[in-house]
Amino acid sequence: MISLESYQQTYAYDSGSNLTLLLHQANSSTWQQALTIRPNNNRGTENNSQNNFDANGNLLNLDNIGNLDWHYNNTLNKLIKADKSNTVQYYVYDYQGSRVRTVVESNNQAQSQRDYLPSLDILTNEAKQQSSTLHIGAHILSESNKDNTQNSSQTHYQLTSHLQSNTLELDDKAQILSYEHYYPYGGTALIAGKDKTQVQQKRYRYTGKERDDSSGLSYYGARYLAPWLTRWISPDSAGAVDGLNLYIYVGNNPLKYRDPTGHVKETPEQEAMEEGAVGGVSDIMAEKPEAGQHVTIDKNTPLIDLTQVKKIQQDVLQWKIFKDLGALDSSSRFYEEGGSAYPAQEHTLIAEHKIRMLRNNINIHMQNIMSNDVPLLDAAIQFSLSGKLKDMVFKQYKVANCGECSNIMLHELSRHYPDMAVETLETPEHTFNLLNRDQSTPLLKPDKWNADTLIIDTWKKNIYIKGEFIPEYYNAHINPGGQFTNMLKHERVMTINIFNTPIKK
Repeated sequence: MISLESYQQTYAYDSGSNLTLLLHQANSSTWQQALTIRPNNNRGTENNSQNNFDANGNLLNLDNIGNLDWHYNNTLNKLIKADKSNTVQYYVYDYQGSRVRTVVESNNQAQSQRDYLPSLDILTNEAKQQSSTLHIGAHILSESNKDNTQNSSQTHYQLTSHLQSNTLELDDKAQILSYEHYYPYGGTALIAGKDKTQVQQKRYRYTGKERDDSSGLSYYGARYLAPWLTRWISPDSAGAVDGLNLYIYVGNNPLKYRDPTGHVKETPEQEAMEEGAVGGVSDIMAEKPEAGQHVTIDKNTPLIDLTQVKKIQQDVLQWKIFKDLGALDSSSRFYEEGGSAYPAQEHTLIAEHKIRMLRNNINIHMQNIMSNDVPLLDAAIQFSLSGKLKDMVFKQYKVANCGECSNIMLHELSRHYPDMAVETLETPEHTFNLLNRDQSTPLLKPDKWNADTLIIDTWKKNIYIKGEFIPEYYNAHINPGGQFTNMLKHERVMTINIFNTPIKK
């Protein structure tokens, strides 16, 4: 019988957010773990060795486990075990850097091989016995074992925590197969089950990620997490998209965040929104019409008169989010205001760097959505609806150019005026919002728009009616031609249109 007791863990960090000391206290035992952080970077190890990382910042040794060898592109090549078994585990990746095979060798003889396919992985051992794992949905997996003498199968229903950590496994008769409780950073505090073999077969564990038996590392796609070190064993290949410290896991807040890809932390709610699981994303439509077509909505959608639209103009000018977006740093605004000499200014370069990091982060989230076979335009809509951009702009990077401003304002305007057509128009030169445009008017001919069309340019910190807009923008931002993207949101329908028009000379 397992005897349980309460425990307390205390964590100490340095000024760079690196964990330096973990103290575990319980009635039966007390232990501590200290990490040594290099003085000129955030590389940390359990010992004081100066040679534990290669030139790219990849960890070369796991204490009492073995040595690590890396490919030229910073993917883990192999683990050479530190014991006397002469065991080496190799890792094979596809052209995108995703792991597709692991091979375990002992004394230069293959002991096992695991091949990974979408939703399926197959393990073959030295006796040619085969075990396959089929993943069905987010929380269910089915395993079957097969050799020359027997056929058997076992279904595992994995029940998860708010972080998608697999805590309880049930069979198809709702009988408990295993139970696991985790420390905050993913180490196992307790694991139990009626059948020792069933417990040992569990591989998908903390935050739903696979833990390698030979190393104890958890595989997240872009890199590996060492739960006992509370950190990644290699820097983020995407750069500082999740903070300046490239090794810490989810900003040292593992009770709130998880990292689905190994690049960027997310709350479970944010990830669910991006995957279309909540928030009414299933009602959204994406379209890509032929060039020259315009977005259409119900012709009975009422327009408003000029007096009303002028009142809306004054109201939106007073919105806090309108003012906050206009007050953010913007590399393109700095360039426009400062002229040719201005880009040399330090704060312009900083803003430009932040914009690059922000957009790199956006691309990572888009790729994560599309990895679930979501088309590009649908992925753009799902990300736009998730609210993640708003968090990144205001909380993480504190910077926005015209594209980010108009994307956020699209949803704010739609929330306040759900019965009106709200649009974002991205031209080769600029991006802004439209409110109340008659959808029968040509999108790329502002002079044909209805007089009570409202043009919201949050980046410029101004709002125009049609008569004010044309002299200001027509020649500079509509007339040149090229690719235009129009996003329309009306009630619960969202549409994206892309146009390609000849460049005018």
